[in-house]
Amino acid sequence: MNSNPEALVYLAFQYGEGGAPLSMLALVKSIPKNRIIAVVGDEGHGSIYRNEGYNSVHLAKPARVAKWPSRWVKLQSIISDLHPRVILACGYEEVMGSLLMGTFLRGVPVIGIYAGGEVPIFRPGMPARLIVFSEELKDGLVQRHGFDPNRVRVLANRIGPEYFNYTGRSGRLRELLSLAPDDFIVVAATRLVFNRIKGVSQMTRAVEELANKDPKIKLVIFGDGPYKEEMDELARDTNRRIGRETVFLPGYQKDISSFFADADLVLGVGRGVMEPLAMGIPAIVVGEKGMAGVFDPENAKELYRYNMAGRNCLEEKEPSELARAIGKIMEDKTYRESLSTFAREASRKYWCSEGAGDIIGVEIKAVLEGRFGAREKMEALYGFLVTFFSMAFNSLKLRLAAGGVRTKRKRSLSITEKNQ
Repeated sequence: MNSNPEALVYLAFQYGEGGAPLSMLALVKSIPKNRIIAVVGDEGHGSIYRNEGYNSVHLAKPARVAKWPSRWVKLQSIISDLHPRVILACGYEEVMGSLLMGTFLRGVPVIGIYAGGEVPIFRPGMPARLIVFSEELKDGLVQRHGFDPNRVRVLANRIGPEYFNYTGRSGRLRELLSLAPDDFIVVAATRLVFNRIKGVSQMTRAVEELANKDPKIKLVIFGDGPYKEEMDELARDTNRRIGRETVFLPGYQKDISSFFADADLVLGVGRGVMEPLAMGIPAIVVGEKGMAGVFDPENAKELYRYNMAGRNCLEEKEPSELARAIGKIMEDKTYRESLSTFAREASRKYWCSEGAGDIIGVEIKAVLEGRFGAREKMEALYGFLVTFFSMAFNSLKLRLAAGGVRTKRKRSLSITEKNQ
């Protein structure tokens, strides 16, 4: 890969906690540092990049769509000062702003990176080249939005090689919650947001079913979010029915890997299962509809195709199905050890970040060696306009829908109070 320090600018406007920013960090670290002029984004995660030795340029992320233009003006100034040859833009809005300020106004080609998730309803902008984290997303962008498949490359969600070096237990989790040495610990790490709470509820009900037969099983759910209080209440009700402390919600914890190291089994989606799998811990992908599959030789390819998000599960599953899968892993040590061995091998094959920088380098080379002129600039402008109006319209619909939900909820509470 060319070592020209002006060959690349990496743009990430959302540094906050969560899977996507951590995946982006793993990708950035896979690229030779002397290729990157600067990491541009909000201050939230900027310190992490600075600690890694990158030039971090602050660009605040506004809360409202109406304030996007003020940030784009600053972005254009940054591009003018840094003179990049190519821009790596991570995320739908990030690609949109880069197409306008980078490609259309400054003539700088953009390589977009879309981390994952479901295929967006709005039509995202098509940059010079596009990297996506799953076959599911590529197929959706090609079939639903007409993207050129030859310009879209799948580079699976990546985690750093440090996760593959964990061996043995840390003892932190048992110490934190005063768990017994022979307890079977099931761990989940997730944001407690609307599209995750159904999965958390499934986990809780499955463990409750097992706990009525075996008191050694414990479920520890790490994470925070707007539904934390509801999940705390769910845990209290579950523990009351069982008659002892079985479900724990210790909230958000730093250095989650050291807690994963004490787990016997992990449940969840995305990096919440990828990281522990790399550490050799068996995992079951549990999405919105319930159990999507045990990560084993039979299911791994399908789970991987959907970015470990559980969207391969199309029909609602019963918690009892998840309970049976957990019970089998809990009772059969030989089976559990085979899952652990497979987890390490498959993880290194599927999503270790080593080598990802070379793949990105190929995409950069293709962009810099390709044709770039007035047609590409107009295509960038078109991509910006379509994305902007699509996102703005979608945002308005969501706000109106949320207002309707809040109104119904208030009305429901009012009726309840009157009845009381």
